[in-house]
Amino acid sequence: MNKKRVLACLFVTSIPFQSFADGWLDSITSIFSSNTQDTAAVEQNAATSINGLLGTLTSSLGITHEQAEGGLASIMNYVKGNVTASDFSQIGESLPGLSSIMKAVPEVDNLASGNGLSGLMDKVGSYSDSLKGANEVKKQFESLGLSPDMISQFVSQIQNYLNTPQGAEAKKLVMQGVGKLLG
Repeated sequence: MNKKRVLACLFVTSIPFQSFADGWLDSITSIFSSNTQDTAAVEQNAATSINGLLGTLTSSLGITHEQAEGGLASIMNYVKGNVTASDFSQIGESLPGLSSIMKAVPEVDNLASGNGLSGLMDKVGSYSDSLKGANEVKKQFESLGLSPDMISQFVSQIQNYLNTPQGAEAKKLVMQGVGKLLG
């Protein structure tokens, strides 16, 4: 016990008094606390960025980055057509970088669906904008090498990703925008 007291006394006396007077301990404390705050802010931004969502899509669905980007852009383009401009802007604020992937929407204007159900959907789409949009998303997924059945998996992953206090309003708006796509 005496050895501990002696070591403690030696340690305390070996630290120059001036270092305490200049707020050395406070400086060290502030360095560590501001670093923790900065790290938390970076992690929060990364957690709600479009790149984070793309990473979630690729890992959870077992698809390539290009497929994730094109599929997400297709769905968000559909959402954009079904919500107001200010609502879509709010979604973009919750998912920083969203505007950068919107150029990844696959072009399918010249892609004919052919016969069968796909051909029928093309014809029905000429009478209904919502069915036309849903058929377009289906074609876009097919052009990416993705099954149209994966559309609901993408939407589910988007919902899960936005299931945070910061993403709650964006989640509501996205679900409002994709309502007809899934129905």
